[in-house]
Amino acid sequence: MQSKGYRYEKGHVVSKETRLKMRTAALGRKWSEESRKKMSATRKGVPAHNKGKRWTEEQREKMRGGNNPNYGKSHSEEWKRKMSKLMLGRRRPDVSARCGEKSASWKGGVTPVNEKIRKSLEYKLWRKAVFERDSYKCVWGGKEHGTRLNADHIKPFFLFPELRFAIDNGRTLCVDCHRKTDTFGSRQAKQLGAIATGV
Repeated sequence: MQSKGYRYEKGHVVSKETRLKMRTAALGRKWSEESRKKMSATRKGVPAHNKGKRWTEEQREKMRGGNNPNYGKSHSEEWKRKMSKLMLGRRRPDVSARCGEKSASWKGGVTPVNEKIRKSLEYKLWRKAVFERDSYKCVWGGKEHGTRLNADHIKPFFLFPELRFAIDNGRTLCVDCHRKTDTFGSRQAKQLGAIATGV
């Protein structure tokens, strides 16, 4: 009795285990031009499962996500805020009744205020506005500096709470340029200590 697997034109069947072994053996292998021609010749006349297939408009719409009621919609900021509230916690629509102190994972409000602010929708909108204003480019080095970008506060986030969401107080920097600023990471804490002691 033959095992289940792909049947080749010579009549023999290759099992799934054998196909897996063949695939792993060929991974990363560089084939010579002669070998490529031989493989190409053996495959001629064997049609691919969907090569040249004409998709109906209905099938194309399904593949695009046509069954999704939100497909192609741009949501308003108000709708995003409502959904953000609903999806807090366990990411379920009925979670609004278990937010904050009502949540099973509530630990007495131990999340730092700065962390709450940085995760808020208002902060995300500020960040997006800064990126859009600077055309998603590092203001110190342009596009050559890469695409890993940070929205940096010119006047420090912790020293000027009234300027946290001022777009004029933000600039787009790549990760490397952001690390060179005077207020990055531990330098920020040192600066705060110097201001507090008056040194």
